Amino acid sequence: MANIAFLGTGLLGAAFAEAATKRGDSVTAWNRSMDKVVALAQFGVKAATTPAEAVQGASRVHIVLKDDAVVEEVIAAARSGLLPDAILIDHTTTLPTLTAERAERLHAAGVKYLHCPVFMGPPAARNAQGAMMVAGPRALFESVEADLAKMTKRLQYMGERADLAAANKLFGNAMIIGLTAVMADVLTLAQASGVDG
Repeated sequence: MANIAFLGTGLLGAAFAEAATKRGDSVTAWNRSMDKVVALAQFGVKAATTPAEAVQGASRVHIVLKDDAVVEEVIAAARSGLLPDAILIDHTTTLPTLTAERAERLHAAGVKYLHCPVFMGPPAARNAQGAMMVAGPRALFESVEADLAKMTKRLQYMGERADLAAANKLFGNAMIIGLTAVMADVLTLAQASGVDG
């Protein structure tokens, strides 16, 4: 059983935290809206009132937040509570340039950081489905590979370059949006032509 933390318990973060407790991990979580953390008590998730409190004693800290600016703010708030060997595992969809800058800055300060965005929704997160990409130091990835593999159906290490997972996540998002737009156009044309969609 590992002591882990989740910073951000929106739909995806909450699903990850719930699944972690079901695997036997001891989970502490923080979210700006405390009601979202308190709702996870039924699964055994302990609520923290600050990011620093949430990460105390955690070997892994999973970050599932809105964007780069929030990630920066929350990591800064959590730093004082981090164990020296704790690993930050950032699942947030972020910009490649900012991700690379953040990783370089954190590594230079001795903070262990991996960027691990995902292609999955809450149901997939609860059932270890979907895909997770990882970018960062190989040795660091290998140290948590078995734990990350329990969270997803497909785990793919993209390489040492810190922004590779961020870039591939954006490529994937663009493809999904593009396909959806094409399908919407086709169905609109069908409707206009009196053809059953």
